[in-house]
Amino acid sequence: MNLDQRQLLLRMHRGDDVAAAMLWERLAPMLRRYAAALLHGDEHLADDVVCEVMMHVLTLRRSRVEAVHDVAAWLTASCRRRAISCIRAARRRTSRERRIAARFGASPDAADGDDVSRLARWIEALPHRLREPVVLHDLCGLTFEQASLATGIARATLADRHRAAILALRAAMRAADPPLRTAPPTIVQGDAR
Repeated sequence: MNLDQRQLLLRMHRGDDVAAAMLWERLAPMLRRYAAALLHGDEHLADDVVCEVMMHVLTLRRSRVEAVHDVAAWLTASCRRRAISCIRAARRRTSRERRIAARFGASPDAADGDDVSRLARWIEALPHRLREPVVLHDLCGLTFEQASLATGIARATLADRHRAAILALRAAMRAADPPLRTAPPTIVQGDAR
């Protein structure tokens, strides 16, 4: 089959597996290299990005696919948008992890590597009734009122459970061997310790 990229794209969109394989063979290596460059060399994530972009083509309306004239440029732009979304999601995740680490008494720098893994394991080890308020409030960012509406549990009950969960997590942090890097204690003016 001697088809150009546009013809392959249109056939792929109609369900032609051979055309899909040919288009993949022609463009996937270039798209992977580009996505990996945007994602700071993360080749596994780059593969995911390219797969998601190619799969997304199948969900588009026919008129949208028929409007494509330069397939390589169009797919590259799609990979770029998806890679940027991945980068933004990673930044949001890192920011959220730092806020959570700080919330539980660890320094913002403690949200790196093993400390975040340990904190996540400790949260996961909490009983469900304590874990749920932490996940809803600290990870998902819901207010206690919103969490109450979502779960049907009274706001005050969620707040009490959240407080108990934080105390349990802080106790786990203090007992850790080696301990998490915690923020230095803040000294209140006039504190004579």
